[in-house]
Formats: sequence, structure tokens, C-alpha cells
Amino acid sequence: TELDVPEPHWGVTLSPDGLVLLVSAGPRPRFIHRAVRATPTEPFGPSELQPFLENAEGKQFDTPYIGGGGALYVSRESGPQFDLFFAFTDGGAYSPPKGLFAFNTSGTSEEWPVESMDGKTFFFASGGLASSEIVEAHRASATEPYSAGKTLSFPQSAIKHPGWISPDGCRLYLVMENAPGGSGGADVFVATRGR
Repeated sequence: TELDVPEPHWGVTLSPDGLVLLVSAGPRPRFIHRAVRATPTEPFGPSELQPFLENAEGKQFDTPYIGGGGALYVSRESGPQFDLFFAFTDGGAYSPPKGLFAFNTSGTSEEWPVESMDGKTFFFASGGLASSEIVEAHRASATEPYSAGKTLSFPQSAIKHPGWISPDGCRLYLVMENAPGGSGGADVFVATRGR
């Protein structure tokens, strides 16, 4: 409540150093709000709107995720679908987001980006309102482009998206809609793998 972010809250991400919190909130089209704190043990100050250039043009961003290298990944609603974008920061405000053209496909939504702490693995949801799958892409170093990626198999639910990957890359937290074992609606699950 101290952030004073309008409801409903949607995408939430915390920077690797724990000092920056981004929340996409409000009725659609949603805006991204930013709150900061001096140390990880202090409370966050009141939030402010993230001043992306495109907001002035009526293009709203959603589902933010701050990657391990500090890059910000977001999705942008464009007509009936979402596309993935990324932005960088010099320690202050983020640059205007640019499209992740390697992943965005016409007629399909790509959203809910998640990047590993080492910046070498990238997850996102691909699909639409009726069904979506989680795609995992890799790269050898944080300075190279990502591969096209492969679809992960979570057949319990027609609609799912990634939420967070553990620092060791062994636990993927994801949201699945109306999946067996859940309480109905959107539930959080965890998928595990060995090193």
C-alpha cells in the first residue's frame, strides 16, 4: 500500500540488487510504475510512472521483468496481440524500448518475459487468449543474440506463462490457468530440473 499503485496489480519485477521495483497496474491498457529504495532492508518510496517515450503516443507496456544483466524486458499491446520489447538503463531512467524481433511473430502474442540471472536463458509466453505456451531460448554469452528457442511441455493447462527463474536455473515458477492440483483460475506452480 505504501507504493500507492492503482489496482489491479499485474506484472511485478525486482532488480537483481533489490533496489528497484516495477509494477504494471491499473485497468487495461496498463502502465508501469517504478519504486526505489536506498538499501534492500529499507521500505520502498512512493511509486512514479515509468516515463517511456511511447506512453505519450498511447502505447502502453506491460509484464515488466528486469533481467540479470539489468536489461528491462516488457510486452506492449498492439491491437489484438502483445509483442516483446527491451530497454537499458545507465543507472537512471530506461531508454525507449526496442522490439525483440527475433521472437515477435505476426498474429501471435509474445509476453511475460523472464531472463536468468546470468543473462543466458530467456523465457516468454507465446500464443493468445485461448492458449499459450512457454518458450525457452539460450545464448552463449550475455552479449550475443538469443536462439529462436524451444517450447516447453506443460500439458496440464492450455494457458500458462513464466514468472521467475531461480538464480541456479533449476526452478521455473510459472502461472497456469485452471490446472489440476490448483484452486481454479490462475495458480502458481514450480517446475524443477537438475543442474
